[in-house]
Amino acid sequence: MAELHPAVQRALALASSYGTPARRVAAPAPDAALRHLLRDRSPAEPAAWNDSKLGRSGFPVEISIAFGRPELRYTVEPAGPDIPPARRLSRAAAAIAALSDESIEPADLAAIASFQDNAALAYGAWIGGRHGDGKPRFKLYAEVPERGAEHALAWATRHLGDLSGIVRRGAWPVMAGWQPAGRRAELYLRTRRLFRSDVPLLMASARLEHRADEVLGLLQDACCSAIEAALPAADFGVSIGAGPDGTSTFTLYAVANDLFGGDGRIRETVLRVAAARGWNTHFYRALSEPLADASGFVTRHGMFGIVVASNQPATVAIGLTPDQPETLS
Repeated sequence: MAELHPAVQRALALASSYGTPARRVAAPAPDAALRHLLRDRSPAEPAAWNDSKLGRSGFPVEISIAFGRPELRYTVEPAGPDIPPARRLSRAAAAIAALSDESIEPADLAAIASFQDNAALAYGAWIGGRHGDGKPRFKLYAEVPERGAEHALAWATRHLGDLSGIVRRGAWPVMAGWQPAGRRAELYLRTRRLFRSDVPLLMASARLEHRADEVLGLLQDACCSAIEAALPAADFGVSIGAGPDGTSTFTLYAVANDLFGGDGRIRETVLRVAAARGWNTHFYRALSEPLADASGFVTRHGMFGIVVASNQPATVAIGLTPDQPETLS
């Protein structure tokens, strides 16, 4: 079985040390799952670890911390640089089936593949993994090119309900998510400039508009400024997720670098917001410690998200690639 990159080994060791996930997990364990997903990449070949579209540094693994959610989360670009993006969707689906006892239903896989037909793709597909209570859960992330947007909206509407309100506000789909466990669908959309008044209107697609103040409050606290009109970054994204059980999620995203600056300032902001709410920061603090003084433009932190889920408090999610300290510029 393939060896893991030292940066990934460090992240897993820290996760174990700080109880992320909080309990002993069911098979496959995180290291076994990641070895399978990264089997096309060898630590002895540096070029295989700097070509990914997943993060700015090109590293093909991102660790995601959602505060208040005691599970290990990661996203992987599962195909090496020799595999063209057009072939990665089928490989990702096969990997999910190999790692779990639940595969993507053929009708949904065919619909998702139709988004990408005869289109130029940047990355094709990624895989997300979550290890917490119960069985590990794996999620397909499929790129939605511009020419596949209408097909993606039609597919998402079948699973999520009416999305016309969010589309009317200038949002367009860029990625589709499907988690076989629980049959949960998610659509990720990019937006133009957003204003305070847009947030509840966007959240209405997830039937969570009554919780817009939670999102705006967290964003204001993170940015240390009141939001009277325009939100503080030119580019935001949103995602809408739901499953047959009726629970839904809404996430407001922005590139952390656009909001806060370099890695050091991003880290400081995230720790401040988390501490103010009593969230456990041990794993994130240790994982991001090499970035404490980093200020370069090529950040290891990726997207900063504010997540609202049915029957759960709003929280912050932050992603970062776990590049080794000696590789930081």
